Amino acid sequence: MAITVVGLGPGSADLLTREAWQVLTASQRVYFRTLTHPSIKHLPVDIEQISFDYIYNRSNSFEEVFADIVSELLTLGKVDDVVYAVPGHPFIAESSVTLLVKAAEAENVPIRVVAGLSFVELCLTAVQVDGIEGLQLFDAIELEQQYYPVVNPEYPLLVGQVHCNMLAGELITVLCRVYPEEHPVYLIHWAGNADEEVEKLPLDEIDLSEKICHLTTLYIPPVAQVSTLAGLAETVATILSPEAEVFSHDLQEISQQNVLATQLAEFSQASEATLKAIKLQDHDAIFQALSELMKQVVIQTEVSAQQGGFELKDLLARADEKLKSQYSELWEDDFPAKD
Repeated sequence: MAITVVGLGPGSADLLTREAWQVLTASQRVYFRTLTHPSIKHLPVDIEQISFDYIYNRSNSFEEVFADIVSELLTLGKVDDVVYAVPGHPFIAESSVTLLVKAAEAENVPIRVVAGLSFVELCLTAVQVDGIEGLQLFDAIELEQQYYPVVNPEYPLLVGQVHCNMLAGELITVLCRVYPEEHPVYLIHWAGNADEEVEKLPLDEIDLSEKICHLTTLYIPPVAQVSTLAGLAETVATILSPEAEVFSHDLQEISQQNVLATQLAEFSQASEATLKAIKLQDHDAIFQALSELMKQVVIQTEVSAQQGGFELKDLLARADEKLKSQYSELWEDDFPAKD
């Protein structure tokens, strides 16, 4: 008795791996997370197809759906060999599989996972991008639920399962926190299939597409300018590195302590300018003052790191800790910790 999980690939039966095809065609019965997949109609007709689509219809959340699927598969796997087929790759955007693997291991039910081609490879092919260059991968629903998206706009981003226009509209609101509204992006529909189509349009217009469906993915190229603390920290670290000729020359003229004293004076000036701008409610002045203050914060942090003190990650963690401690009641009641 064991469970075999098979990846169906992202589209037609031509995209199934040989191993996946062999497992499926050798089975008398296959359980499918959903029958809404192009490859299924090409499987041999003598295979009994059992779908979990009915669980979606009776459940109130995806968490409930996946929990019910896992429970049923475990019950079956304890008395018989079970083949469970899912779209794409079993470990990309397949919560039911990750839950199933953990539960099977906990109950000593043998489990095997047969890999499949995912939508990721085909989407990268559609936009001709090398995924090794810092590609970020997110689920559209999970990303939409964030107030400030934890993505790095300086690297490419792939957002899977943008299944409807309403979800696309909600993504615009979230993503425009870190991307320009007019930033050019790509909607990839039916990647790797005969009906594949790629739309290029501004980020704030993706919800206007008439082609969005359950096989739509959003690809966002990186922005040109530095947009994260990490990017700013890299700039500062480069300037203050031993290899930087400018700073090396400065060290020949004055001591490290004098450099630090100079930066602290600039930090004080930036703080005063920020307070003054806030009192005047001059948003442009606030912007200019805060940018100078942030520059000084990162410089001081890098100087500390080079001297063996705290680093930027420590500063960020401490600031986050203080905020959550200050608003602990609100945080625990309205924003429970994520698993």
